[in-house]
Amino acid sequence: MLLNPKVYELLKKESTIKILSTINENNQIHTVIKDSLQICDDQLLYLEYLESSTTNRNLTFSMWFKNSVTVLILSENKTSYQINVTPVKCIVSGPVFQKFYTETLQKHNDTDLAAIWIFEPDAVVNETLSVRQKEERAQRPYFKHLDRLAL
Repeated sequence: MLLNPKVYELLKKESTIKILSTINENNQIHTVIKDSLQICDDQLLYLEYLESSTTNRNLTFSMWFKNSVTVLILSENKTSYQINVTPVKCIVSGPVFQKFYTETLQKHNDTDLAAIWIFEPDAVVNETLSVRQKEERAQRPYFKHLDRLAL
């Protein structure tokens, strides 16, 4: 998998904020916090609880037309990564589905499981401000505000 160990560990932590951005057929962006994004058996999974959700419809569209979607993770210490992923599989039955369905019922009591989405990571970018500043300063040393040049 393309994910480095730090990203892998952040995805496993419950305290990490996980955001999923999808698009529909009209290129309208839908962005939501999704705590059910997780790593399992070296795969990036998303558990969808609502059959008719906008996210579920958009993921179906993205899988059919091989569009990527974006996962953003943010740790407690403000480290953040953007992960471009492609939905490659949607599981709605079978032993894997049954395992997660049972876990979902135990964890969330009255919540159904509509689908398990499997994502293939395409690119990972460290979006932490200090990291991005260092990269930008190295790549574009002359991009400064005029008032900062006087210092």
